[in-house]
Amino acid sequence: MMTFEVVWKDESVSTNTELKELAKKGAPVGSVLAAKRQSGGRGRMERSFSSEDGGLYASVIFPCQSPESAGRLTTFAAVAVSRAVERLCPAKVCIKWVNDLLVNQRKICGILAEGVAREDGFCAVVGFGINLCNKLPAELDGIASTLLDECGACISPPVLLDAILEEMSGFEKADFGEIMEEYRLRSAVVGKRITVCPHSDSSYEAEALAIFDDGSLSVRRLDNGVLLRVFSGEVSTKLSENKK
Repeated sequence: MMTFEVVWKDESVSTNTELKELAKKGAPVGSVLAAKRQSGGRGRMERSFSSEDGGLYASVIFPCQSPESAGRLTTFAAVAVSRAVERLCPAKVCIKWVNDLLVNQRKICGILAEGVAREDGFCAVVGFGINLCNKLPAELDGIASTLLDECGACISPPVLLDAILEEMSGFEKADFGEIMEEYRLRSAVVGKRITVCPHSDSSYEAEALAIFDDGSLSVRRLDNGVLLRVFSGEVSTKLSENKK
């Protein structure tokens, strides 16, 4: 079982950024950095992440064999956080491929896994930002929400962090076949029409068909029926009216 050593800060620029630097300097697996707020919270593709008081913002160092294997930590973390949230409040948590957790179709958590190379090999830092009782910017209305607004539950950040770390403690003995099956069952996109936004190509509309064991998404384009396997990028269940 993994054990954890937690350090809390009043404020961090970004818990992932700070913990990555500590990991490079030899901070051990199981190190956890948590903050009451972030001044520069970020998600995938360097997008900003609102990080006001009242949320949970934390990052954990995990063992990892290679940069490629860091990706499945996103899957593991998504399931672990979903389980912890459901233990503490009356919520049904779904996962929007690849790293967003939703309650009532609104985002309540983002997860970011990043590989770190250091002298003794490789590790990964997994961060999660969870909207609990924090105030969100007006432009996120209808897109993101908080557990307080969706479930009427105002969970203490330390209490939720303890529950998440308990779920994560079995990482080294986890059956990833079972983890992936739960990830699929929680999917908010499989069987739905979606907009796929690759990193480099124009967006397109598709039907999400399945999630493979490596975490990639099988889709069928709606314009030409071509089957594709999506390994990275973003998806939206709100179909775009204007294609790029």
